[in-house]
Amino acid sequence: VKTSAFEKLMSDPEWEAEFDLENQDSKHQQFFNQAAIQILNTHYDQNIPDITGELFTLRNRKSGLVRHFRMNLKTDFVSIEKKKKLPKLSQAQVDFMLKNPDDQELWTKNLPPDAFLFKGFCVGNLYEVTDIQVLSDLKQWLSYSGDMSPAECFGKLSYFIKSYIGVEDISVGNLMFDNAMNFFDVNNSITGIDRYHDLLSENHDSRGIYDHMLSAKRVLYIENLDKLDNPSHAEKILLEKKIKSFVLSPMLDEHNEIIAVLELGSKNPGTFNSWNVKKLQEVFNQLKLSFEQYNGELNNRITAIIQKNFTSIHPSVSWKFEDVAKDYFIRRQTGGDEVAMEAIVFNDLFPLYGQSDIINSSSIRNKLIKQDLIENVTELMGLLKSWSAKKKIHLLESYLFRLDIILKHLEQEYISADESRIVSLITNEVHPLLHSTVERYPELNDRAYSHYRDLLDSQLDIIYKRRKDFEKSVNRLNSAISEYMESQEIAMQEILPHYFEKYKTDGVEYNIYLGQSLMNTGKFTRDDLKNFKLWQLESTCEISRLVHKLSPELPVQLKTAELIFVYNHSLSIRFRMDEKKFDVDGAYNVRYEILKKRIDKATIKKTGERLTVDGKVAIVYLDEKDRGEYLEFFEYLLSKGLIEDKIEDHELNDVQGAEGLHALRVTVKMN
Repeated sequence: VKTSAFEKLMSDPEWEAEFDLENQDSKHQQFFNQAAIQILNTHYDQNIPDITGELFTLRNRKSGLVRHFRMNLKTDFVSIEKKKKLPKLSQAQVDFMLKNPDDQELWTKNLPPDAFLFKGFCVGNLYEVTDIQVLSDLKQWLSYSGDMSPAECFGKLSYFIKSYIGVEDISVGNLMFDNAMNFFDVNNSITGIDRYHDLLSENHDSRGIYDHMLSAKRVLYIENLDKLDNPSHAEKILLEKKIKSFVLSPMLDEHNEIIAVLELGSKNPGTFNSWNVKKLQEVFNQLKLSFEQYNGELNNRITAIIQKNFTSIHPSVSWKFEDVAKDYFIRRQTGGDEVAMEAIVFNDLFPLYGQSDIINSSSIRNKLIKQDLIENVTELMGLLKSWSAKKKIHLLESYLFRLDIILKHLEQEYISADESRIVSLITNEVHPLLHSTVERYPELNDRAYSHYRDLLDSQLDIIYKRRKDFEKSVNRLNSAISEYMESQEIAMQEILPHYFEKYKTDGVEYNIYLGQSLMNTGKFTRDDLKNFKLWQLESTCEISRLVHKLSPELPVQLKTAELIFVYNHSLSIRFRMDEKKFDVDGAYNVRYEILKKRIDKATIKKTGERLTVDGKVAIVYLDEKDRGEYLEFFEYLLSKGLIEDKIEDHELNDVQGAEGLHALRVTVKMN
């Protein structure tokens, strides 16, 4: 029995049903499973949700537009009788069947079709879901449309939009802005205009839809361009192309800047109106996400090309690279290929070095790895014991014996080499055996097994909770310190050009170089150096405060020790072409690099106490003049309430390559 509405829909000659012949086997399996689930619910005391709901598609023979319908079947008037004694099924067997819905042999073995008789009739309802299905198809298509040509891309996008609002006459265009918003991609615009300024109105009195869209930064439309009293230059171009109804939808980035504009045009007046433009907002939202992703990928690719072919050049020294490159180019015009490029060296620079090092990071990391491993081995042993009580499998028992030895070893001591050895055993030997055992003996696919699998990291296949929390904490702490340093450094760059580089490890360390040779214009003075030293000291105190405030919010609470190294001799840095980075230049200057790497392990003479500790800033110096300068700085920081009124003055134990080192140390006020 069919309703009149269904009869009219199916008999319309303009529409034809679309079938996916390649998926007929899967549809047959779906129908089989629906029947089997009804059997389980009726005769095996299950409460499995009904999975009926077939998607049905009609396509217009002329326009190609599609309409999607969802067919739901009601089985309230169907009874299932058993024709013979039913096989017994445990809950574990039922769960295993549900986890393997495509294994028809398994289902027919447990539920023989000849054991049941279906009686009654079904009631089917057809619901139109074109909007939902088109949006779903659009989202899926956008995820892999990156390899399409522009013509293919906009042809397919046009198809989605036409089906979504049920209108055949629609043209789609796209305008991609460059960073300076100077031009569009000419090949994709409906107007065919390639210059941004050519779409804007010179006369303020005749500002058009492009002008208004760029200032309002929102979706705008014109129902009928013929009715415009004073069309702009761009709108006249659209009329020449017989476009009568038009939509502009800007795509904005996270800074509310336009990165692209979608154009929709129709030759029929009134095609776009308040109702369907509002409806199209869902499509615009999906496209916005796609444009953001495309823009991000484009920037990443550009950055990768620069890094591969050039180098990451700090803005403060870019002028030097440009000068050397220009000089090299000019000399090659007359001297040929044998002309060598001038070395890029900056002489007589004063270095400032600092670090915020996470205290006991290696010990904390090893402790958390050990705890994760102990939990992993303990839980795995519990699972193997549970299985051994149900089924005698000698190989599982042998692994249980090996894991017991490992657990006793971990409880007594742990070395870093233990991690790779234990993880390899668990992931490469024990876990594959668990999987194959469950496949052979479905009754072992029990709660104990599910509980163990839920504990494992989805990517690493091991318990990775504490170590993961530690890495999150380190990354968040490093990011917070780096962001603070970068914001401060940008402000100081405006005061005086300087070279800055930082590195993230378990903490953050950085180098700053100052000097006349780094300055393209202007004059460097000793007061500039003194100003930067004071800024470095104050910023280091602020970093200590930042860490103290952030630490309680971290999954693993971490502390840092702050260190400044005062080097009172100028040095040179040279750009290494092969390594694409700057290094100190000359054998004498290498001493600076050696001292940097060793002073953070320095201890105080007589007490043996580590110099770098939580909540304090240590300043290692070589000359008495430097000591006097920093004592002056401390007076200023005391007046600002950044440090406690207690200055420590220490002589340090000798470290390899450095003797007679001294240090000042102050306690940072945390409130």
